[in-house]
Amino acid sequence: MPLLLPLCSLYAWFDYDMLHEKHWAHHNNTGVVGRDPDFHGGDHRLLPWFVRFMLGYSTVTQFAKIFLFTSLLRATGVPYANLVLFVAAAPITAAFRLFYFGTYLPHLPSNPQVGACVVLCSHALYCAVLS
Repeated sequence: MPLLLPLCSLYAWFDYDMLHEKHWAHHNNTGVVGRDPDFHGGDHRLLPWFVRFMLGYSTVTQFAKIFLFTSLLRATGVPYANLVLFVAAAPITAAFRLFYFGTYLPHLPSNPQVGACVVLCSHALYCAVLS
């Protein structure tokens, strides 16, 4: 694995190996209940699906690292507003954008009883770029 990949994992302290495994599990089992980590699990509403998505890609270790790193920054005098903006808001916004344009729109079922269906959104590319 190139050195750049573990360095990229420092963003929000993601576990690269877990992300890589789940990424391929999604592509190899798209829309398959119980095998696709990105599948809505029966509740295809935006917020519950996003929460399920985030919980599936987050770990206790990741939150512990974020807490320790944030505490260290706070102890060195970094203003609280900067921590909220850069350590919390930026990764959450980025994750939501990734989820919305990369998972929710392309895999939103037109019929909740059906697995993955592609939803065509003519403005999705423009919205993704602008967000």
